[in-house]
Amino acid sequence: DVKEMLSRPHQIISTLYYLHIYFYQNSTYDKYDPSSHNIEWTRNGNLLSIPEVWILSKFQNLISDFAAAFDECRFHEAAKLLEEFIINLLSQTYIPIVRNDLWDDSQESWERRLSVYSVLHYVLKNLDIMLHPISPFVTEYLYQMCFKEKESVMFEKWPIHHIKYVVSTVESGFDLLKNII
Repeated sequence: DVKEMLSRPHQIISTLYYLHIYFYQNSTYDKYDPSSHNIEWTRNGNLLSIPEVWILSKFQNLISDFAAAFDECRFHEAAKLLEEFIINLLSQTYIPIVRNDLWDDSQESWERRLSVYSVLHYVLKNLDIMLHPISPFVTEYLYQMCFKEKESVMFEKWPIHHIKYVVSTVESGFDLLKNII
């Protein structure tokens, strides 16, 4: 349907925009600093809980599948993979799971909040990089709004598939749990 084709990109970009806003507002409130609390800090400190392990594993699969589809000029399939990840996995599953952790202002949960921010920072920044060839102006805006690590998103390196983040047992168990719920 033509109407659905026209409305679907807006839904995806809008969802991605509000995910960035959510990350930006919460991480700014908690004074999150990605230079000292990055994804490696979280992993090395054993601060990754099951939802973070799951979303990082799913994201690694997205990186490899997206790159394979792009290399074969199957841009519509690559965009569909991004849509699935942004809407169903990140927005409708991961964020609702960690929302209460981010809203907990206690000092005891501070490291937990930083670990969630480091995962969101890693995922959202790399989503901006991957989506940039499809939607350059929006991703440049989102990158400048949230990350500003380089002059432009175009100067960032393409995301690399890291096998160390892939945990297929957690993925399959979490997916089974999601289907049951």
